This record gives sequence, structure tokens and C-alpha cells, in this order.
Amino acid sequence: MRLKLTPGQSCYLHGWMNPKPTLCWADIKANPTLTLQNLLSAGLDLDDLHHVQPEVSEWVAAGRVTIADCPLMADLWGAHPVRDFKADLGDIAGFKWAPDVMLRTGLSYAELVELGLTPQSMVVFTHVTLHGWSQLGMTRTDAAKISEQCLVGLFGLSKQEVLRSLK
Repeated sequence: MRLKLTPGQSCYLHGWMNPKPTLCWADIKANPTLTLQNLLSAGLDLDDLHHVQPEVSEWVAAGRVTIADCPLMADLWGAHPVRDFKADLGDIAGFKWAPDVMLRTGLSYAELVELGLTPQSMVVFTHVTLHGWSQLGMTRTDAAKISEQCLVGLFGLSKQEVLRSLK
């Protein structure tokens, strides 16, 4: 598929000396500066870019997206930070994505635990509240396995208060 470009987009994306009226996947692959972020800054639409290349693996293989783009790509491409971007727990914590963003990208409490999340490492997710952990799928059963001291440190609540707050 080819996207029709405005004259301004054409010059911005292809350069003043080589303007082209369209953009296709081959153009994007051939020019390392044509990242998803650069294409969006040119005023192109995510939906159109998805039609140009619907496979997230192709975007990743071409080096035109990074894990930071994963939330943008979640709805249309089904991008997943671990499967598609090989993210680890540190990467995910570092982005400080809100729980709803993590859920949209397919992450859950159970998957984070599989990646190595422990009650002690939950502290690096400073932006996630007890409610956020609950949204991600943390249950009363999960919290029951965590020491009172750890729960107080994480949430400022006693174990009983945490257990009452979860499903």
C-alpha cells in the first residue's frame, strides 16, 4: 500500500532533493530516519501506517520502532513488550506505564511474575498503586503470600487492609 503525501510531508520525509508524492513500506525500510515517531511527527495517521505494514515484527526487524512505541502500537498491531520487543522486567518498570497501558499491551500481574517480579522487586514499580496491581490481576491469594512487612512497605497498609482491598 502507498500513502499519498502532501507536498510538505513529501519534502519532510523524502528530502528537498528527492520529494516523492507517496510513501510505501519499501521507502520506510530504505530510510533509517523514517521511524514510527518521525512518521507520526510528519502528520501521518497510525491507522494508515498500520495499513502500510500490518506486521509489528517487520517494524521491529527494520529498526523503525522501539519498546517505547509499544503502547502506540498495541491497539492496531497487537504489539506486546515481551513477545515483540524482548523487554524484561527492568525495561517495563523503567517506562512507568500506567496499569491500563500495561493491560492494553497485554501485560498482566501473572506475566510480570513470570518475568521475575517478586514482592521485593515490586518497589521499582513506584507508579503502580495497590489499585493498579489489582487492575493488573493481583489477587487476594497473591497478597496472602507476601509478608506483612513487605505489604506495609509497598502500600502503607496492613496485610488485612491489603487483603480486603483485593478480589
